[in-house]
Amino acid sequence: MKRALLLCSLLSGPVATAATFVVNDADDAHDANPGNGTCDASGADGCTLRAAIEEANGRAGLDHVLVPSGSYDLDLGTLFVSDPVRIVGPVVGTVVIDVQGGGSVFDIDGTGGIRVELHRLTIQGGDAMAGGGIINRGGVVLVHRTIVRGNTAFSEGAGIVNGDGGVMSIVRSHITDNGDVLAGNEIGLPGRSGGIENDSDSVLFIDHSAVTGNRANRFGGMRNLGWLIATNSTFSGNLGDVDTGGITNTGLAFMNNVTLYDNQVLNLEDNNIYTAGGLANVGLLFIGNSIIAGNTNAGLNPPDCNGTISSVGYNLVQDTEGCTLAGSNTGVLTGVDPLLGALLPNGGDTPTHALAANSPARNAGNPAFPNGLGTACMPTDQRYRLRGVGPGVGRCDMGAYERGGAPGEEQAP
Repeated sequence: MKRALLLCSLLSGPVATAATFVVNDADDAHDANPGNGTCDASGADGCTLRAAIEEANGRAGLDHVLVPSGSYDLDLGTLFVSDPVRIVGPVVGTVVIDVQGGGSVFDIDGTGGIRVELHRLTIQGGDAMAGGGIINRGGVVLVHRTIVRGNTAFSEGAGIVNGDGGVMSIVRSHITDNGDVLAGNEIGLPGRSGGIENDSDSVLFIDHSAVTGNRANRFGGMRNLGWLIATNSTFSGNLGDVDTGGITNTGLAFMNNVTLYDNQVLNLEDNNIYTAGGLANVGLLFIGNSIIAGNTNAGLNPPDCNGTISSVGYNLVQDTEGCTLAGSNTGVLTGVDPLLGALLPNGGDTPTHALAANSPARNAGNPAFPNGLGTACMPTDQRYRLRGVGPGVGRCDMGAYERGGAPGEEQAP
């Protein structure tokens, strides 16, 4: 009875209504009176991006911030988010938010698991202790059709840090060119992960996305210490100084239809369990329908992978020296070149490596209907083209790119 009364009281109680704040001033200024329901920036002509976020922070419920195309230089530093909000730009690549080295671009205080969504934004210029582009401190965060580029950090996650039990989904997004540039065959900052760092108590989903051209002293593309699910995504051109170019996993990871190609580790350390051009695993990692190839290093240590990798079938690993493929050998190809093209905008939101017509990865994925269930291929490729459907297609391809896939939702808004 008490539970029923409590439920009735909750249902009949006041419900916070969402507000929509439309940014109309590209200057950077604080809100005059946060929480009063009106976005009015002090010393500005109207509603700035910072004022809109501060107004949303001062209200209960999931508010909306609509950002028109333009450049938003954050002269006052980091944008702090502490309440549910959805921040939306109109078209991918047309809203550029640049903190110009003044800390993280977005710092999300996710206490209580608040929901934050970032849509169609370009996040750049961050320079922080950790999480130069985005640092999530326990929130439930969606990064959708967003570019995170040109950020750095002193310790980890030049592009993104997901921590404090946070849950983050990176969907149709490009995490690129984060971390200091190479100087004298050594990378500057950050000391650990260049593109993404997922902490030990956190959950990260990466889907239909690309992590490319990131740099770090240790783990160029990303480091996972928590729970990772990566699907239909490309990790390419990432550089690590002494550990791993592409991905290092020390937690629990599952990857399906992933391409790890052309990543590089620059310098070698003896007996380093993390040394690999492409993928190093010291945790538990399951992978299927994927390509690990074309990764390099500065010496004789394993270029493509290191550690024990649990295959669930239908993978292409070009060079297995230094790593053990445990689990299912069904459909596994080793010692062969996947014949991938250069990283290019081949459709969809993010760049991919196209398969050549005679690639051994073509029609070599799991023959089950591509529905993403169990060990089957994902229904669409990274570009959102349908897998296993189309002229001359017998079954799905390995990796993030489906050659000849039928038109799907690659042009969807």
